Amino acid sequence: MTGDVLAFLGGHPGRIALFEAVEEAVTALGESTLEVKKSQVSWKNPRLFAMVSLPPMAGRRKAGDLMLTLGLGERLDSPRVFQAVEPYPGRWTHHILLSRPEEVDGDVRDWLAQAYRFAREKGRRHRTGLSPDRGAPSGRLPAGDWLPARGRSPSGGKDHFFFCGKRNGPSPQRKRGARSMQGLWAKTAASGFR
Repeated sequence: MTGDVLAFLGGHPGRIALFEAVEEAVTALGESTLEVKKSQVSWKNPRLFAMVSLPPMAGRRKAGDLMLTLGLGERLDSPRVFQAVEPYPGRWTHHILLSRPEEVDGDVRDWLAQAYRFAREKGRRHRTGLSPDRGAPSGRLPAGDWLPARGRSPSGGKDHFFFCGKRNGPSPQRKRGARSMQGLWAKTAASGFR
């Protein structure tokens, strides 16, 4: 355990034991990178799949609690999940409140393994461009077409629905607008209005 991790945990023995239990479970999954930030300690493979943070509600939480956050492709149905949110379709973020090292049991280890595989697959899918399961071809997009919902831009942007416009010249809408304005000015000039 590094000094940065100890500083993050505040030297609290309960948090240290809890963190070591989570770290042991993550290490058993395979290759990953540990990253310490101001508000969290996270693991990547190369995408973020798990993180530990101090739970919210400073006045009501126990001193040794940690919040384990996992990214999964589907919602977990378990009373142990403190909160689950779907930031975008096909990506569920689960917050699991841990109070004792024994709580890092078979269920939590299975969920960590699912998150590890989900992040690994997600990284592989997006390095190759648009994935076939998202309804769009891999590689370069045809100009002037709508990319299906949940498409992914070739530059690696967020999942969204967007228009891949033409690079050269104005859009057809602008051309129509310019033609209608020219017609309006021609009618106005013909009527003698100045």
